Amino acid sequence: MRPSITLAGIIIIIAVLFTGCISEKSGGPSLPAAIDTLTPPATPVTPSVPGTGVPLITPGVADISIQASPLKYSPIMSSTVGIGLTPQYNGTGPVVYSWNASYGNFVGWSATDSHITQYNNQIDTTDPTIYWSYSPDDMGKEKPPVTIRLTVLTPPRAHGGNGTIAWKDLHISWEQNDTAVVSQKPCGIQNCHGMEISCGPDVAEICTMEYQLGDKCRSLASCQNINGSCTVVRQEGYARCASCVEACNKTAGGNTSFAFECESRC
Repeated sequence: MRPSITLAGIIIIIAVLFTGCISEKSGGPSLPAAIDTLTPPATPVTPSVPGTGVPLITPGVADISIQASPLKYSPIMSSTVGIGLTPQYNGTGPVVYSWNASYGNFVGWSATDSHITQYNNQIDTTDPTIYWSYSPDDMGKEKPPVTIRLTVLTPPRAHGGNGTIAWKDLHISWEQNDTAVVSQKPCGIQNCHGMEISCGPDVAEICTMEYQLGDKCRSLASCQNINGSCTVVRQEGYARCASCVEACNKTAGGNTSFAFECESRC
């Protein structure tokens, strides 16, 4: 009897263990092993080595103006096809000149072969000069003031688009209804006394009766619009006068009366 009980107990124990194994598998697939999270490598930092760095250069502000010639135009003129517009740009590298006019149209003209190309009121070009004109059919009609805008752009990139570098406006008014006149800002001497001459739109209209050393030479200088910029223009004799006054001032050694007397002989 005792051996048979032992065998039955062994059979029951094996059955329980077997049943437990089956129930564990029937509970679903085992979970996959966890994936390790990879820490991205840090961006390499180039060590600072004295003498090998390239200094950053801040680009200067692009200076742009428009030179216009002639300053007056009418379609009845035979000497030109319009008002010639030439960009005055101090930048480097290739650029595109984008022109836009609120009235009228642009004209391409080659003086060598007299070839004329008519454009509308907007054109992008790399040519140094373009002309503005208006239809002879509008002569005798009232015409609006004209604004011409020049925008300097970088050449189109491979992926498209241009970058604006600078822009400038030029204004045209009308004289006797049909003659277009390029409007220019006032240009004159802005200060009243001394050797230093400041040119600009804030023209000095009222000056004191005070006399300062060097005022004698100022009659030989003026301010004029040149290439779209108000610039001081010195006549022949100005340099000689200025040099003489400076010598008088140096010789006077602070003696104002002697300096003025000396200047009178310059």
